[in-house]
Amino acid sequence: MKHLVNGIILTLLATGAFSQELNLEKCFRLAEDNHPKAGEKVLLDKSLQTRLNKLNKNFLPQLSLDGKASYQSDVTQVDADVPGMNLDIPSPDKDQYKATLNLTQTIYDGGITNTKQQIEKAGNKIDKQEIEVTLFDVKEQITTTYFSILLLQQQKAKLRTTKDKLKAKYKKLQTAVRHGSAIPADTNVMKVELVKLDNRIRQLERQRKTAFEVLAELTGKDFNPQRKLSVPQYDLPDSSGFSNRPEMERLTLQQQRIDDYKKLSKRKHYPKVMAFGKAGYGRPGLNMLSEDFDSYWILGAKVSWDLWNWNKSDDERKILSLKQDILEKEKASLAKNFSVKLVKKKSEISDYRSQMKDDQQVLALYKDIVASYSSKLDNGAITSSEYIEQLNNQKKARLEYELHQIQLEKAKVEYNLTLGNLGQF
Repeated sequence: MKHLVNGIILTLLATGAFSQELNLEKCFRLAEDNHPKAGEKVLLDKSLQTRLNKLNKNFLPQLSLDGKASYQSDVTQVDADVPGMNLDIPSPDKDQYKATLNLTQTIYDGGITNTKQQIEKAGNKIDKQEIEVTLFDVKEQITTTYFSILLLQQQKAKLRTTKDKLKAKYKKLQTAVRHGSAIPADTNVMKVELVKLDNRIRQLERQRKTAFEVLAELTGKDFNPQRKLSVPQYDLPDSSGFSNRPEMERLTLQQQRIDDYKKLSKRKHYPKVMAFGKAGYGRPGLNMLSEDFDSYWILGAKVSWDLWNWNKSDDERKILSLKQDILEKEKASLAKNFSVKLVKKKSEISDYRSQMKDDQQVLALYKDIVASYSSKLDNGAITSSEYIEQLNNQKKARLEYELHQIQLEKAKVEYNLTLGNLGQF
C-alpha cells in the first residue's frame, strides 16, 4: 500500500498536479538570473574600481631616474684682466656626466582627476544601462512566449470542444446509416473533419511544447509542458511619458556624461600647482666652474596656467552641446515610436473589452438556452444529443470569452512594457 501511495505521489508530481502555477514575474526573475549579460554588472564594477584607482595615483609622488653623458665642442671661458690681481678662473670640462633622481608631486590639478572619475562613473552607469536594455528585450520575448503558451492552450480546448460536437454528430449519423436514413459515404465527411481536428490538436501540442522549450531557454529552467500558467493581471496606468524605458534612461545618462565632459574642458585651463625635487651626482654639479664630481639637490614648486588657447575650450563645449541636442532628438524619436505603439495597444485593449462584453451577452443567452433544453430533456421533448450540443455551444462560448480575456491581458502587459512600468530586472 505504501509503495502504491508513493507511486501515485510521484505520478502527480510528474504531471505537475502538485506544482505551483507559473507566473510571468517569476519568468522575468529567472531570466535575469540566467542571462549572461546580468553577470557583466559585477565585472563592470570591478573594471570601474580599477580605473578609479589608476586615476587616484595621479596624486602620488612620481619618481624618475635620468642619466646623461656628453662631450661638447666648447665651454664657457672667463677672460678677465684686472690690474694688480692674478685671476685664474677655471673653465668647465668639455666632457660632462650627470645622473639625477627626480621627484614630482601634484598638489592641485584644477579638478581634472576628480572630473575624470565622474566621467568613469557615468560611463559605468551607461554600460549597466546597456545591459538593462538587453534584458528588457528578453522580457518582451518572455511575454510573447508566455502568452503564446496560454493562447495555444485555449485554442486546443476550443478544438477539443469542436471535436466533441463532431463526434456526437458522427454517432448520430452512424445511427442514421444503420436505420437506412443516410448512406455510409456521408460518414466519410465526418471522418475527414475528425482527422483534420486531431492533426490540428497535435500540431498545437507540438507548438506548445516548443514554446515551453523557448521559455526554458530564456529562463534557464526546464518546465513540465503540462505546467499551469497563471494569467497576469495588470492595471492600465496613465501615460506620463516614457522615462522608465531603459532606452530613455540610457540616453539621459549619456547626456549627463556630456555635462561632465564640459566640466573637464573647463578644468583643463585651470591653474595647476606641483612640487618637485631633484637629487643628482655629476660633473659639473651646481657649481658650473668646478672640475670635480659632486652631488647636489634642488627643491621647489611651480604653477602653470594656460591663459589663452584661442577659444578652443569654447569650441569643445559647443560640440558637446550639439551632441546633447542630438541625444535629445533621439529621445523625442523614441518617445514618438512608443506613443504610436501605445495608441495601437489602447485600441487593442478597447476591442478586446468590447468583444468580452459581447461574449458575456452570448454566455447569458446560452445559459437560458441550456436551462430551457435541460427542461425539455427532462420532459422527453428532445434527445440527449440535442441537449449536449447546446451544452457544448455554451462551453465553446465560454472558451471564446476566456480567449479574449487572455488576449486582453496580453495587450495590457504589452501596454505596461511600452511605458516601461513593469519592474526593471
